[in-house]
Order: sequence, then C-alpha cells, then structure tokens
Amino acid sequence: MLLRLGFSRDFNSSVYGVPTALSWITSPLGKHHFEGGFGCTHRIEFYDGNTSYDPFSMLTLQYRYTGKRGLLFRTGINYYGYSWYIYYPVNLHLTFSLGYSF
Repeated sequence: MLLRLGFSRDFNSSVYGVPTALSWITSPLGKHHFEGGFGCTHRIEFYDGNTSYDPFSMLTLQYRYTGKRGLLFRTGINYYGYSWYIYYPVNLHLTFSLGYSF
C-alpha cells in the first residue's frame, strides 16, 4: 500500500491540480506488477480575483515493470469520474511512464 500526492499546473491558465490516491502494488519485490488505486484530484482555479475548487473522483489500473537498477516502465488507464460541483462527462486517460529506478 502507498499514499500518492502530486501537483500539476496548466501553464495556459491559472489552474492547479493536486491528485491524492491510495494505491497498492502486487509483488513489490518482483519485476512485473499490477498497480491499482483510487483517490481524488483536487482542481483549483484562480480567475478575476476568485477561486474555484472542484474535486474529481479517480480510479487507476496499470501494469508496471521495474528493473533492479535501471528501467522503470508503467502503462495503464486512469478513470476520472464526475465532478462533485460541476457536471463533466466520465473520462478515460491512457497513461505511459518511463523512468529510472535506483
């Protein structure tokens, strides 16, 4: 189990995102993993002296490959549900991550 906390910014506007999620990884000592989790993305927008806060539900399902020292690869889908304040359609996002493990 792990707790994730992130930060994002839309550079074309004053919109910020703070995703929080509770996740789990199968076989943490192996190379091939299933990663799943659920949480909330907190969307914060600043405009004309006002602030808008809008949380979205989130579900993550991913495959993850982690080498002992070196390649880290992750792919899967993120499901973003409805906003609690404003109606938005359900969104599925494909994800791809590439990195280095040490």
